[in-house]
Amino acid sequence: MRNLVNDNKKWKSSLVVLLYEYIRGAFLTIKRKDLPYDVRFFRNDIERICNEAAAVNFKEIFSFSPQNFESRIAVANDVLENILNFGKQNISGDSIADLLHSIISSDKEHDGEVATDLDLARVVAALAKSITGAIADSSFICDPAAGSGKLVSSAADIFEVMPNQIKANDVNERLLELLSLRIGLNYSEIISNCNSALISDYHVADLPADYFDDVAVVMNPPFVAGINCGERKQAILKKIHKIKGQKATTDVGQMSLEGVFLELICNQCKPNTVISCVFPKSHLVARGKEAVEIRKLLLNDFGLKAVFSYPEEGRFEGVVKGTCVLLGQIGSPVESVKFISSISLVEDIDLNLFGDVISQDFALDNFASITPGIDCMATKKQQLVKDVKNGWRQVCREFDDATKFQQSHFVTSDKLAKISCTDKHDFPRKRGPAGNGGASDLLMADIGKGLHNKFNTLPVFAAMKKARVDTLFVSEGDTVCFDAEQINDDELSAVVDFYISLPKRESQQQRKIKSKDDLIRLMKSTSSKPTPKYATLLPRAIRALGRAYVVESKVVVSTNFVVFPARNKDDASILASWFTTIFYQLICEINAKPQEGMRKMEVGDIEETFVPILSKIALEQRAEIIEEVANIEFFALNNPVIRKTDEIWAKVLFGGDAPIRLAEAKRLLGFLANTRNPKGSDDE
Repeated sequence: MRNLVNDNKKWKSSLVVLLYEYIRGAFLTIKRKDLPYDVRFFRNDIERICNEAAAVNFKEIFSFSPQNFESRIAVANDVLENILNFGKQNISGDSIADLLHSIISSDKEHDGEVATDLDLARVVAALAKSITGAIADSSFICDPAAGSGKLVSSAADIFEVMPNQIKANDVNERLLELLSLRIGLNYSEIISNCNSALISDYHVADLPADYFDDVAVVMNPPFVAGINCGERKQAILKKIHKIKGQKATTDVGQMSLEGVFLELICNQCKPNTVISCVFPKSHLVARGKEAVEIRKLLLNDFGLKAVFSYPEEGRFEGVVKGTCVLLGQIGSPVESVKFISSISLVEDIDLNLFGDVISQDFALDNFASITPGIDCMATKKQQLVKDVKNGWRQVCREFDDATKFQQSHFVTSDKLAKISCTDKHDFPRKRGPAGNGGASDLLMADIGKGLHNKFNTLPVFAAMKKARVDTLFVSEGDTVCFDAEQINDDELSAVVDFYISLPKRESQQQRKIKSKDDLIRLMKSTSSKPTPKYATLLPRAIRALGRAYVVESKVVVSTNFVVFPARNKDDASILASWFTTIFYQLICEINAKPQEGMRKMEVGDIEETFVPILSKIALEQRAEIIEEVANIEFFALNNPVIRKTDEIWAKVLFGGDAPIRLAEAKRLLGFLANTRNPKGSDDE
């Protein structure tokens, strides 16, 4: 089937033959006689096969039309025998639907085509049922972005509903074929044309007004970064405007697709509709304007009642993105929101116990164990409103514990100041400038490759593009910048011509194409304003190692760093030493946005972190810090090691309590880093 995925008619026709035999195998096992004929009986006639199977159900697979199907298609006998036996052994449609989904959605993860994990799907459904209870025979379970049906099928099982109480919609026709198979075979004994799920292929903005009448909604909306979904969002934003009579709440900045999707569903559902939704955890903690508006949406429209967080192992392997489950009830007022944090893996959760968790009273602002492996607490809605701009860092227990540690030991310290409080410390800062206008591969060329390999006789100086160097002091950088002030115009022109001719690497960000003259001007501007020596560089994105740098010569620095110019080498060394400590790395984990295993920080996030007040540090302690700088090695964040540098800073900050505070910070850092990047991978 992989060879046919780009030929729609052959794909659909082959699917008809194979799935007919698979379904027939399943029916034979349960002694159902609706498909008595071997598919070979129809002599490869696709229309006849479709008519035979459609009389039972599965219309999304077997609704024949000459425009969409080949008239005949042959499949080898051994393949037919294997698929029949597979169907006999696997009555459920889950295994084959998952296999075909992996083929259909291969390399489309960044378009949002990621199937919901089966164990997580059951938790999503259990959370919804914890509010609705058993639903009436006239009510529905609904998924407006159902994909191949894992989530809605699991919900149907949890709610114990009939097939005709399932509403499932997806714009991708191929996924609906798998959804039809999955739901049909999960009700293999009773599925029929009179008792089948209501499956549709609307764009979510075109769903009928009554689609969400009397439903409980479970969904895992497509996760697509705002920079990559500009056109896809427009129809949804227009529909929201039409419903509300005003601009969408989520029509700001580079809003992600899942953000506008959630707002549309909130506005289409009737009051008191329950929604249980898989959602990126980063939207709850990030400080960007997009995340702020999503949090407002959750409080004002979604009717947020609970947030469930869980270990990431095994979840959404195609896209390493931290997720949680949001539970809301449209228009339902709440005094407090429950935060449920699972220590247990999702597959180990006892759903019988879990379903009772929501109804229990939780302690305010302190996590406590409610059932083995699950900790819970409640936060007043008014507190969440107050924190809406800064983020909800109580999303899981380890975040909450770390935030309280920060409040108790860093915020109150007389030896530290927030970076944003420039009148209290000696370290001005700015974002690295190189690449802000694009063309970063031209401005910072990989050493010995591509541009640099082609023009290796031209003068260059060091550049820092990403946090890839493993030493604190940097003189050579990880890339090079062509010294445009020392290169004549003909040579610059040749460099730019070659750059333009290179195949463009796939990028998450889409930028306006620049002219040749623009690129030459950019080269000259960048090389004329290098960062001077003895500046400290703090990476804005880190995955595994707690890196920071002091540059020992002029260097071009990319936007991936925040630059702290220093008065001298000693001041730069003290600051860089602090940045590498367990304490500062913990502060970064608390204030950053976890995204796809990375710890990402905007300048605004970094301004919420802390730097030392030099005047409050004794001269002998400064000397001790500087003396140890030469021995600093970067440690793995998810397995932090206490070094002499950490011990020195612990004494500076905490005196006699240094060992206790350092051990606690080490433990919390390990928790947060493992939550964000459980494999400890340092891949870019």
